[in-house]
Amino acid sequence: MDLRSEIKTIIASLMVKHPLLATLLQLIRIIKVNEEFALTMDERRIFIGNQWSHLNNAEKVKLLLHATMHIFLSHVERTRNIARKIVTNNPEYTARMLHLIADVKVAQYLEHIDRSEGRLIREFEYMTKIKNVKIKSFEEIVLELFDKVPIGDRDGESTNKDNLSNLDLLRKKHGFTTSKDSLKFAEQEILHKGSEELCKCANEDLDKVKKDLITKAVVQAKTIGTEPGELMKLFLELIESKIDWKQYLRNFFARGGFKDVKRTFTRFSRRFIDDDVFILPGKEGMGMNKVLVLIDSSGSISEEESRAFVSEVYELVKHTMGVIVILWDAEPHEVIEISSPEEIEKIKNYYGGGTMICSTLEEAIKHLQNVKFVVIFTDGYIGDLPRRDEFKSISQLDPQRDAELLKTVQLLRKIASQAKILFVTTGALPTEMPWLTVIKYEREEWEH
Repeated sequence: MDLRSEIKTIIASLMVKHPLLATLLQLIRIIKVNEEFALTMDERRIFIGNQWSHLNNAEKVKLLLHATMHIFLSHVERTRNIARKIVTNNPEYTARMLHLIADVKVAQYLEHIDRSEGRLIREFEYMTKIKNVKIKSFEEIVLELFDKVPIGDRDGESTNKDNLSNLDLLRKKHGFTTSKDSLKFAEQEILHKGSEELCKCANEDLDKVKKDLITKAVVQAKTIGTEPGELMKLFLELIESKIDWKQYLRNFFARGGFKDVKRTFTRFSRRFIDDDVFILPGKEGMGMNKVLVLIDSSGSISEEESRAFVSEVYELVKHTMGVIVILWDAEPHEVIEISSPEEIEKIKNYYGGGTMICSTLEEAIKHLQNVKFVVIFTDGYIGDLPRRDEFKSISQLDPQRDAELLKTVQLLRKIASQAKILFVTTGALPTEMPWLTVIKYEREEWEH
């Protein structure tokens, strides 16, 4: 099998079990060069050298996935930046250790594929005495390591040669390669074209381009399969929410973790005590308030809008006790319960039909128990909802001519009697209704 076919086969096999990683790898240009290494990368491309042929298939997959994670976590750029903060008499060793730490951070997200990744983390923690590397950033680990393992004293001699050599052996043992100056490579053959945007964008735009591609990959991966929550969470956190959900929820809910309470003398209030006697009843929870989210998945919704909606749900679930999601187009489809950000991957089906909301609102009413907040994500072009460009107020609706529109209005009013409604639109605005709070999600916000 030639190299081009080999890369194509690896990506296809990864797409079945690990669609997010495969989709990200698919976005990277892969180039064959006449150099004596197996694989390396720069900020945006992967380079395969002459030693690639000496590896078995598992080793090839491992190197490709590590390089993919390094590129989309911007480890090359971050390594360059943190290196400026380290004073050392041994820059070559410093560079090797920075690449080892980057590999350790990548390993925590690839443990579900290869158990040896977990061993790398444990051995690194044991050798360096650095604890909890999984919850520390790349930069935090770097600064802690170089504080624990001095790289050189005034005479240029290492003050901890055993630790230095052991870490070097650890790096070699796990077989990872480092990033190199790609300007020195003479391109031989493009094995996989990847994203033209990633490959050719200006350096100052690179971070933004990577985030845009990550959001595309997340949505595409959801339509194919699932990924471990930790990996999905990592990339979703790079997708910035455009709505300050904390502020909106604060406006709609009283304090107390969004929980309904009742006063009861079976539990006394400790805040009001007179001579050690409890004089006021305490609070008892009556059930967690959840948020009900209706996501328009009709044919008029673009991939960019879908990504934006999923991003907002991810942010929303972090500030609530749980989210119930109903996907809909001309009718309601899946009802999905999400209790933590890691479960956001459950939202993975988009239907692409027409857009009618009446039956979805009827379905929503069935799920209002313990719900105090309803969010509707849509482009606003809904066949049975009055639009502001047609009717400035609902008083203009005719009972006979606009019976279908009035039914939708009545259903919204019924929901509003039990919960606050936030209508988030990327396009058309609904006719003004006193019980409907509307947010216009501007195009430049959800596209970028």
